[in-house]
Amino acid sequence: MKTIRRLLTLACALVAALAIAVPAYAESNHKITISSETSGHTFTAYQIFSGEYDNTVGGSSTLSNIQWGSGVNGESALSALQSHTAIGIYFKSCDSAADVAAVLQNTEADGAKVFADDSDDIDAFATAIYGCLKNDAGVASTTASTTSPYEYTIDGLKDGYYLVTDAIYGDSTTGNAYSKFMIQLLGDVTVESKADVPTITKQVTDVNDSTGVSTVGDSADYDFGDVVPFTITATVAENYDDYAAYKFVIHDTLAAGLQLDSASIKVSVDDTQVKSGYEVVTNNLSDGCTFEVKFADLKSIASVEANSVIKVEYNAELLDTATVGGAGNDNTATLEYSNDPRDVTGGKTAKTVSDTVTVFTYQVIINKVDEQSQPLDGAAFKLEKKVKGANGAADTWSLVEEIAAADDRTEFTFDGLDDGTYKLTETSTPTGYNTMEPVEFKIEATHESESADPTLTRLTGAATDSSLTFTSNVNDGSLTATVVNERGATLPSTGGIGKTVLIGTGAVIAVVAVVGLVTKYRASRMD
Repeated sequence: MKTIRRLLTLACALVAALAIAVPAYAESNHKITISSETSGHTFTAYQIFSGEYDNTVGGSSTLSNIQWGSGVNGESALSALQSHTAIGIYFKSCDSAADVAAVLQNTEADGAKVFADDSDDIDAFATAIYGCLKNDAGVASTTASTTSPYEYTIDGLKDGYYLVTDAIYGDSTTGNAYSKFMIQLLGDVTVESKADVPTITKQVTDVNDSTGVSTVGDSADYDFGDVVPFTITATVAENYDDYAAYKFVIHDTLAAGLQLDSASIKVSVDDTQVKSGYEVVTNNLSDGCTFEVKFADLKSIASVEANSVIKVEYNAELLDTATVGGAGNDNTATLEYSNDPRDVTGGKTAKTVSDTVTVFTYQVIINKVDEQSQPLDGAAFKLEKKVKGANGAADTWSLVEEIAAADDRTEFTFDGLDDGTYKLTETSTPTGYNTMEPVEFKIEATHESESADPTLTRLTGAATDSSLTFTSNVNDGSLTATVVNERGATLPSTGGIGKTVLIGTGAVIAVVAVVGLVTKYRASRMD
C-alpha cells in the first residue's frame, strides 16, 4: 500500500512539473490573404517582432512579450531607425524591440498617433526595416485564384508583427507594378495590395470631307497631304499618393508615312492645358519612337492626383510615301511609369502594353479601252473630290490629281484617297473617239474602330449613274474600273454625182466670164 502511495505521489509530482514546463500561452498559426488586381506577384512575409498575440481584450489586437522576430536583423534595424532622417528622432532612446514597439504604439499629447495606419511615418518605418531583412527568413505566398481579383495566401505564420514585401515574377518591366510595403499584426487578416498601374489609350479622328462627319476611334482613312489629328489619353495610377516621385513618359511612334507636326503638340491635365513640368523630346530616342512627352517627376505639377488624366493632342501629315491598302499605317503609344513606391527616386519603371491606331488610304485605277476591250492611249483624266461647305456654304470640288495623256498610257492610278464623293473627268480624248461624260462615284470603307490592331474589312466604289463598275481589292486598297471609248460616227451622204456636175458647170461659167471680160476690154481700146 505504501508503495502504491509513493507511486501516486511521484506521478502527481511529474504532472505538476510538466504543467510548470508548459507555458500558459500557446502560439498559433496565422494566415495573410492578399487581394490584388494584377497577377504575377509573389508576396513574402517577414516577422519583425515576435511575441504573444491576443485579441480577446476589448476586441483589440495586442502583442506582448515583444522581441525581434525571425525575419529581421534586430541590431541593424535599430541602427537604421535611429539614423533615419525623417523618423530617427523617435527612436533615439530605444535599446530593444520592445522599446521600438512602444514608440509605434505611443500617441502625441493631442492624442494623435505618430505612426498611424497608412501614414508617411509608418511607410518610412517599413522602408528602414526593409534594408535589414534576413533574405532567407521570409514566408512566400501561393496564388489562390486565376482571375481578377487575384488572391495570394501566406500561411503558417507564427504570432507577431510582419512586414510583407512584393516581387514580380517574369517580365516585371511590362504592365505591372509593385505594392508598397505592408505591415500586419496577426491574427488571420485579409489585405488589399497597393499595387496599381496607369493606363494609356491612343485614338485618331476620322473625317469624311464630303459629308463633314467626323468620328473618333482606333482607325481612320485620309488623303495624301491631309492633316491627321491624334489624341493620347493616359490615366494616373490609383495609388499615386504612395510614391515620393513619379516618372511618367509617353512614347509615341508614327508610321514612316506620317510626318509629325511638333508645333501642334498640346498637353493637358484634367482638361486644363499645361505648358511646364514636362519636355517634348524628338531626337536621340533609344527605343526608336518618334517623340516623347516626358514628365521627369509628375509630382512637380500640383494639380495631378490619383486617377488624373494626362492628354496629349497633336497632328501629323499623311505623306505620299504612306502605305496604300489593307496593311495601313500603324501608330503606337506606350506609357513608361514609376512602378515601385518603395523607390523614393521614382527611377524604377515599367511600360504598359502599346496601344495602336491605324490610318488607311486607298487608290482608284482607271483602265482605258476601245470597243473591242483593247488598251487605248491618248486619253487624259482629272479626279476631283467633293468638299462639304462650312457653316452652310455650298459644297465645292477640290482637284485631287490630273494625269496627262502619254504614249502607251492606258492605265491611270490615283493614289492616296480616303472615303468620300469623287468626280472623274476625261480632259483629253483619243482622236476619233467620243469624250466620256464626267462620272461621280463614292468610295466607302469599313475598318475596325475599336481594336488592338485595326484592320480594313471592306472597300467599295459605286458610280451615282452606274456608268462605272468598280472591282475592289482590300489587300492593296484598290478600286479598279474600265472606261470604254467609242469611235465618233461616220455620217451618211447622198448625191455625190451632182457635186461633180456642179463643179464642172461652175468651171464653164468662170471661163465664159473671163472671155467676156477680155472681149469687152479690147473693144474699149479700139474706140
